[in-house]
Amino acid sequence: PLRGLRRAERDHGIVGRVIICALRNLPSSTSLELARLAVDCRSEGVVGFDLAGGEMGNPASAHAAAFRHALEHGMQCTCHAGEGDGAHSVREALYACGAHRIGHATRLSEDPELVEEVARKRIPLEICLTSNVQTRATESYEAHPLREYFDQGIAVVLNTDNRLMSGVTLTDEYVRASEHLDFSIAELCTIARTGFESAFLPDDERVRLLARVLPEIDAIAAEREE
Repeated sequence: PLRGLRRAERDHGIVGRVIICALRNLPSSTSLELARLAVDCRSEGVVGFDLAGGEMGNPASAHAAAFRHALEHGMQCTCHAGEGDGAHSVREALYACGAHRIGHATRLSEDPELVEEVARKRIPLEICLTSNVQTRATESYEAHPLREYFDQGIAVVLNTDNRLMSGVTLTDEYVRASEHLDFSIAELCTIARTGFESAFLPDDERVRLLARVLPEIDAIAAEREE
């Protein structure tokens, strides 16, 4: 995959980066091995470490050593939490593991104090509308807490979770946010901007990326306001 990404960037100008993902149900030794791999491959296009998989009975804290290794070596981390378990799972991902971003977080709203903390600290939430409906983490698109989180000032971004299993594109997720949760074009532009600002990239690369895309996002928002 890394060779393919280098070729895509060299031949077509397509830029992609990799986050190495461990699974909660596997031994902590495996997640530590994967965290080491992520660190060792930083110069090859790996920009982050993640923990996913079933939450119930598989606490993120069991993999704290993997996160610690990644963080000690300057690696950015994310963690799927608050989807298959309660808001306490989000708290654990943040404070036992040091995650910079949280995947899903559909049940974060169960802890109002933590909601305020996440909003104040601008911790990005990787929202996956279609996947959350399919896995019944939320009853419907309309019941999804994305609208609530956005209105509370939380840094939310839209993601597909997976394109193959869910059968969606990122564009589909923006459409569903508009159709089912009444997001305006301006609000969707804010979400897109947050996504670029939250990218797991070295600071200089993020600055260059923002300089390229923000004028386009601002132009779309301005056009819709006219």
